[in-house]
Amino acid sequence: MSTSRQSENPMIIVIGILDLRHCDLDAAGAVAAEHMASVAAQPGCAHCSIAVDCTDPHRLHLTERWDTPEAFLANGKSPRQKAFSDMIGELGITIVDLRAWAADEWIGLLQS
Repeated sequence: MSTSRQSENPMIIVIGILDLRHCDLDAAGAVAAEHMASVAAQPGCAHCSIAVDCTDPHRLHLTERWDTPEAFLANGKSPRQKAFSDMIGELGITIVDLRAWAADEWIGLLQS
């Protein structure tokens, strides 16, 4: 992939940490699994996974890769995403950290 292509339409990487300390673990796991499958099926989603931290069963790690910023932004504005956000709030899931980066920033670091 050429550098110009990357800067015109960079892949978006999302990394998040969710805290489940104040909720029903089974309900949270079911919501996370449903959300993961739903996001992975969205146009432009190259990858979506949610995993339990092996040292802390009350912590989930979220990773996503989006083919374009537009696909990432469209997902964030979807009614499905809003419903997921509402549901995690109702369950007591806390977003500890959620960040998104353009992949070309990482590529630049790796090439230096």
